[in-house]
Amino acid sequence: MDLLTTQKEICEEYCKKDTRFHLMNQENQGQSIARNRGLAESTGEFIVFIDSDDIVKFDLLAQLKEAYV
Repeated sequence: MDLLTTQKEICEEYCKKDTRFHLMNQENQGQSIARNRGLAESTGEFIVFIDSDDIVKFDLLAQLKEAYV
């Protein structure tokens, strides 16, 4: 099993456990195309992009929500 297969299986498991997760597959077209597709298909009120090289505080989303309310 290669790394991509493992990552996809992990994502599929999250989707089975929590209906807030949705898996979208597409050929690699770059970060902007992927994010634009996510924006187009999203249904939530808030959207946050966190990349693998970002460092965020554990309560980042709670702080953002509190600031919004």
